[in-house]
Amino acid sequence: MKVKRVIAALLLCVSALVLTVPAFGASSFSDVYDDTTAVNADMLRLMGVVQGAGRNNYLPNETLTRAAFCAMVVRVMGRESEVVNYTNRTIFSDVGSGHWGRGYINLSASIAVGENGRLIAGVGDGRFLPDNPISYAEAVTILCRVLGYGDDKAGGIWPDGYVNLAVSLGLAQGMNVSSVRGPITRAQAAQLFVNLFSSKTSGGQKFYAGLGNVTENVLFLAVNVRGDNGLTGAIRTSKGVYAPAVDGVVPTGLVGHRGALILNDRNEITAFIPDGSSSITVTLDGDAQATYLQGTNGVRYTLSSATPAYSDNSDDTKATYANLWGSLRSGDQVTLYLDGGKIVGVYYAAGRAASTEAFVVSGTVTATNLRRWKLPYMDREDKNSTTSALVEKSSFMGNLFRHLTFGVELLPSDKFYVGLGYDYRTRSDMATYSRNFLSGFSLAAGLKTSSLGFGLAFAQPHTGGTSFMLNLTVSLGELMK
Repeated sequence: MKVKRVIAALLLCVSALVLTVPAFGASSFSDVYDDTTAVNADMLRLMGVVQGAGRNNYLPNETLTRAAFCAMVVRVMGRESEVVNYTNRTIFSDVGSGHWGRGYINLSASIAVGENGRLIAGVGDGRFLPDNPISYAEAVTILCRVLGYGDDKAGGIWPDGYVNLAVSLGLAQGMNVSSVRGPITRAQAAQLFVNLFSSKTSGGQKFYAGLGNVTENVLFLAVNVRGDNGLTGAIRTSKGVYAPAVDGVVPTGLVGHRGALILNDRNEITAFIPDGSSSITVTLDGDAQATYLQGTNGVRYTLSSATPAYSDNSDDTKATYANLWGSLRSGDQVTLYLDGGKIVGVYYAAGRAASTEAFVVSGTVTATNLRRWKLPYMDREDKNSTTSALVEKSSFMGNLFRHLTFGVELLPSDKFYVGLGYDYRTRSDMATYSRNFLSGFSLAAGLKTSSLGFGLAFAQPHTGGTSFMLNLTVSLGELMK
């Protein structure tokens, strides 16, 4: 049982390591896994529109209340500082002084839109129903009004007028709803707000143009880097290093994207709007060359030495491919940005975050004999006596661990790996033999270069049986270059 505790502790440590290893472009929210929502949610987090729902979760598949949507709208419009002025008023009978969203709802109901219109309205009887889920039709109606389009532009039939207007404005892009009157999820709400940023206002300009000082075609390179003040938490872009306007945000989902960088008057990042430009991530098949990259997909990509090049660990905003190609090795990944089919930029994630060395750790748990729970084994009644009688052992934890095989792989670099395996069933089956500490464990390590690979594996179930395995791989193509 002591060994089982050791293994359980080891796996817990491995799990913690896996969670802290920085992932290129992964969401800063722990429960967001798809790429689109990762980008959308982190755009809103950077702006301070969302903070998460506890334990760093975004809850992308949960619905959103009407009150929460109002709060997001107020923050997107940059008017949160006005909320305090609306907390002591009663506009809706069901939004009393004890409701957390009172200020946001009252402010939203006071913002004029079009001719005699307001940003939001109640349900017609003096109530707002703040804790009800917001529907798609209600959400796009509010966002159309944020853009400056009132009832006079949408027509007199609700919700059809606003739903059709949302489509023409681009607010409905990427949305797939079964009913416009049905509730939307938090992931869908994030998509709507992202669509809002690039939609045109009634004044004819994109909404994000009014959020601050805009610079287009900027690469979002790294988060949590050291800023000019010597403290970490800044964001590296292809135009320089800037602090975020919202303290403590680490929007990892935006890393590697190109888009519009928006700064406030203090030169802080208030928003970053990816432009959806075409890009391709390539794994190198062989070292980079001065005029091209060869991908494992079989495609050769021709680059000019003057092509702008960026890295997540370099502040050099004037580097070119000529400065980068000599450090790119087989197996490295680069992102190529395209404009009209031409490569206009190269991004290389050098494998480290601002303060965390890149050290890949992966773990596996394999379950076997799933149709049979009890897997008893024989052991000495007295473990200190080799002549003690054999008895059958079967316990809940013993049966559980005898179904499982554990594996851990460590990759300190792309050219070296170490593996460790543990099979409790093998160890317990060897209990009546000359078992040693290594019983049930297997070890492996290997080295590789662009042309050669060497691996060694070792296991010793008991003192009378030891196994070794050697493997050698050769890339004839690389050797013949």
